[in-house]
Amino acid sequence: METLIELFDESPVLNILACVAFKPKKLIFFGANPNEIEQSKNDYIRFFKRRKEKVDIEFITVNMLNLREVETGLEKIIKDNPDCVLDVTGGKDLALLAAGMAAVRLGVPLVFYNKKTEKYVNMNKYCCEMDVDIYGLLNCQDFFCVSGGSITDFEDFSEYNDTRREFWQLVLNIWDIYLKHMGSWPSHVQYLQKATHNFSQGSDSRIKCPAVLNSNGHKFYRNDDIINDLRSCGAFKDFEKCENNDFYFTYKDSNFKRYLTDVGAFLELYIHVCALQTRCFSDVLSRVKYNWDWEYANYSKQLHNTLFRPASNEIDVIAVRGIEPLYISCKTSSPEMKYIDEIYPQAMRMSGGEGHAVFACTHTIDKEMPIYNKAKALGVYIIDGEDIKNGLVIERLRQMAEKRYIWKDEPGYQELINRSALTVRIE
Repeated sequence: METLIELFDESPVLNILACVAFKPKKLIFFGANPNEIEQSKNDYIRFFKRRKEKVDIEFITVNMLNLREVETGLEKIIKDNPDCVLDVTGGKDLALLAAGMAAVRLGVPLVFYNKKTEKYVNMNKYCCEMDVDIYGLLNCQDFFCVSGGSITDFEDFSEYNDTRREFWQLVLNIWDIYLKHMGSWPSHVQYLQKATHNFSQGSDSRIKCPAVLNSNGHKFYRNDDIINDLRSCGAFKDFEKCENNDFYFTYKDSNFKRYLTDVGAFLELYIHVCALQTRCFSDVLSRVKYNWDWEYANYSKQLHNTLFRPASNEIDVIAVRGIEPLYISCKTSSPEMKYIDEIYPQAMRMSGGEGHAVFACTHTIDKEMPIYNKAKALGVYIIDGEDIKNGLVIERLRQMAEKRYIWKDEPGYQELINRSALTVRIE
């Protein structure tokens, strides 16, 4: 196709998907009102520029509730662009009806994206599916860019490309140590933070670990069981125990120095590696820092009737499948309602309403708890301590990706518990 006519939708993702899939030379947004054009024009230009895709973008304003005006507008577009196709995926119901009726009379080919099958449908050929693979078309950066935001930083594992298996295996080994010592882990991390802070910031700095550390009038006690377990799995190197019972070691590298002095790091890393193991996601990023234009966010609040409030500018894990990314918040502290209030609006804001918020925590969230009921009411998926204990994290993520998530108060959840658990294995 030379020209794609896109019915302007509230979702920026639906507005660009057909263009990314079919790569027309011209993209015409049909039916956008002047305010919508003003607020989003630069975002779409920036989106295609970042992807290095050349497409001429044009906005045509018509009253989409006036069938005659819609038909007149389409007639002009067809006359100027005879090789055009109309995408009727987005837009309001009445607008879709008006545009569809006019397009049929005018002989304009119609395409439609079926979210269930994740394929485009050619509506002029008895709804046959079109051979366009949506998987992998959009990455994490794309969702931010088209929504008026940008990623400023994220966890980069590229330095481990040659030792990927060893890196993730060490993460899993430390995760097992975390689970073994979950109750003692926060105080252990506090101790390591204090011990590490007493030395230079380089990863090769030798860390002295006395049995007791005094800092600002507080005492921090070394946990020898955790230290020895970390030593055995390879998280430390150059380990030495002195006669006075002081320990000396260096961290494996600068990354593991950061991870081991961050109480929640290994939950995030574990969720990341489980997302990779599902083989359902085309892009997975961790510790994603971002910003956006709040003027646009205020407009988007009105557009989607969704509550957007100032919140953390970091998402722990993002996993993308098709046009429905998962935005995952990971917490090792007791679950609180505010965590749902934080991740839900961020997920809606950055996916144009197409994605899903996920709350992952190491505590069990019972189906009678208020946080569970609120999460279910909003559609915020949960991965909790019970899922972790039963080895269900990979399966839970796979359910989310494949739109078959089972809530705890549904009969299928107990059947899920009764099945043999999946062990994460690095291939």
